[in-house]
Amino acid sequence: MAKQTYSFSLCMILIVSYLSTVSQGTPRPTSRPTARPTDRPTSPPTDAYQTLSVTYNMAEVDEYAFDVLEADEFAFKEDIQDSVETAIDGVSNVDSDLVTALAETVTAVETDQKIDVDMEIRYYYTEAAEVRKSQETNRVAFQDRVQTLLMTQWNITSLVFTVDVDTIETTADLANTLSHAFSVIVVGIFVLIMV
Repeated sequence: MAKQTYSFSLCMILIVSYLSTVSQGTPRPTSRPTARPTDRPTSPPTDAYQTLSVTYNMAEVDEYAFDVLEADEFAFKEDIQDSVETAIDGVSNVDSDLVTALAETVTAVETDQKIDVDMEIRYYYTEAAEVRKSQETNRVAFQDRVQTLLMTQWNITSLVFTVDVDTIETTADLANTLSHAFSVIVVGIFVLIMV
C-alpha cells in the first residue's frame, strides 16, 4: 500500500506541475533582436561650408563710388556683397540661401579710378561646382550682372567690373596643395632614411 500511495502522490505531483505549466502558458525562448544592416547616411565633408577667395577689380570708377567708400566703408562693402550674391544666383543654379559673400579688403586708388576688392564667398559644399562655375565659366555674365547692379545702386555711368581669375582659390584647392606638400615631405624623409 505504501508503494501505491507513493506512486499516486508522484503521479499527482506530476499532474499538478503539468497543469500549472499549461495554465501559465508555454514559456517562450527569450527573443533576441536580429541585426538588420542599414545604409550609412552620406556624411558631409569635415566642414560643410567651403570658401572661394577671389579679387574683383573695378576700373573707370566714378567719383560717387569713392564718396560712398569714404563716407561708409561698411555700406560700400555691403553693396558689393549683395551684388555678388545676386549675380551668382542669377548666372548659376545656386540656392542663394547657401551662399554668402564677404568683402574682406578694399583697396582704392582714386587717382587711377580703380578699386580692388578681395572677396570671400562661403557656400555649402553641395554648391561648390556652381559657385566656381559662376566665377570661371559664366564669368562674363557674372561680371556684366555685378557691373549693372553696382552702376544702378550707386547711380553712376562708368564702371568696369572684372574677376581676377588668377586669384580664384577654394578651400579644396588649399587642401589639395597642403596634401601634395605633405606627400613631398614624406617622400623626402623616406629618401633620406633610405640613403
